[in-house]
Amino acid sequence: MSIEFGALLVSLSSILLAAVWRRVKSVVFRYILAAGFPLLISLLLYWLPGKVDAETKNWAPLFIVPWFIVGLVASLVATFFFSRIGAQQGAAGDAVHQNRGQRA
Repeated sequence: MSIEFGALLVSLSSILLAAVWRRVKSVVFRYILAAGFPLLISLLLYWLPGKVDAETKNWAPLFIVPWFIVGLVASLVATFFFSRIGAQQGAAGDAVHQNRGQRA
């Protein structure tokens, strides 16, 4: 797998899961997930194909580190934006409920 394709896979999967993580109530835990998942996926993408020899071990950092960094940035940015969207929707929903209570 190439560096570019691996980075694309890690970043897209991290962005997709950031939409799920916005439902996590704890902000700290949400960002821990956002930071940890790209590392996990990067490691799995590199080591799961199964061929482990000296050459594979030597090349590992040259693939895993760029995949992780690209995925980390994508994940943290997406988590931030999804959190902001969720907060804005929550505030808008609260305003709607308050307005309904005043009309009744």
